[in-house]
Amino acid sequence: MTEMIFSLYIFLQIFYLLVIWDVILSWISVFMGRSIRPQFISSLLDPVYIFIKKHIPTTFGPFEFTPIIILFIIWFLQIILLSFFPEISWIVQLYSFV
Repeated sequence: MTEMIFSLYIFLQIFYLLVIWDVILSWISVFMGRSIRPQFISSLLDPVYIFIKKHIPTTFGPFEFTPIIILFIIWFLQIILLSFFPEISWIVQLYSFV
């Protein structure tokens, strides 16, 4: 059970890093004038972005807040995991990379 919860936590952490990487690539593509977003990031994140945009208004003027909302949701889920399963907290501290 602990391994499964820890794997879920690590999956959320990797997804968190992918969202941050996508934001950084979107900023770089604005300066380059063309999209440099890899296809695997698009295939992983676009369904989540579409789901969030469908249920929550995320665009205010030229600003898109979907990645921030996703990062908050991931952060909240990780806190819930650590509070309900405190036995993985020492493992998370040991292998934490963000």
